[in-house]
Amino acid sequence: MIMAKKGKIVIARYLAGDAVKALEKDFEVIMNPEIRGVGRDILRRQIQDADALITSGDEIDREMLKDAKKLKVIADAWGGRGIDREACKEKGIEVRSSRIPINWINYTEAEHALMMMMAVGRGLLKQDAFVRSGYYSNYEEANQDFLGFGLYGKMLGILGGGFWSGDELTRRARALGMTVHYWDLGQSKAVEDEGALYMEKDELIRTSDYIVVMNNQYRGYLLDEEEFSMMKPECILVNVTRGNLIHEEALVEALAKGELAGAGLDKFENEPEMNPGLEKLNNCILSPHSDGALLPERNRILQDAIEQCLEVLG
Repeated sequence: MIMAKKGKIVIARYLAGDAVKALEKDFEVIMNPEIRGVGRDILRRQIQDADALITSGDEIDREMLKDAKKLKVIADAWGGRGIDREACKEKGIEVRSSRIPINWINYTEAEHALMMMMAVGRGLLKQDAFVRSGYYSNYEEANQDFLGFGLYGKMLGILGGGFWSGDELTRRARALGMTVHYWDLGQSKAVEDEGALYMEKDELIRTSDYIVVMNNQYRGYLLDEEEFSMMKPECILVNVTRGNLIHEEALVEALAKGELAGAGLDKFENEPEMNPGLEKLNNCILSPHSDGALLPERNRILQDAIEQCLEVLG
């Protein structure tokens, strides 16, 4: 005998993970496949007869909710800033936000920075292309053509991150035998407790073997033409947080002139667009804002949103 569905749950946009499969036996589930959402008109029609809505920063205002006669709960996978809570209160709709602590972003950001540091420093893309091309014939070729820079014994300079991910990166870098200095708008006990020493910005830029740019409240460029000219020619720059802290055009010129050895960028000044000069450089590795692209963590966020919906629906 076919059992009647217990209700309808709409997921406003694509959310990674397979947690939704557990719902499909008992609920009608609509998960929109578009990462940017399906648009207001489509979503408004979808929730007219929905019991629950899962969002991820989507704008859910009074007009959107006007015809949602059955909606009992909206669970947002992040902070729920786009939800009109007053309109929800009037309609008896409970609003839930993610209970997953945001600090998972901090450790995945630190891991991404280390990945970039090693990949750029060891010329990973060039080595991979060499092997795939069929040219590899003797292990000594690496000592002739692919000499790189390791991490052990090197100095890492962190620009920013004192109140965000700098402590996580410091802990990992020191475990790999690096010395760590940092600069931020204020000194950070969390970073210093992990063994990093505060250093003035210009001195950090001049003396670091690796520089990682991390989030802070700075406005304007942390790194521009003047700062690139200070760097060691063997310095490697990595950015995992805010692209608008680096003047991209000046970076392209500095990389082309050899003012620094290479760069790894996960964020761009005018994201998602990037300076076209970057893609022409063989000493630069680029990733698409993927520092937080981890399946278990993303699935846990979706699972939490689903559980909160079920708590309300009973």
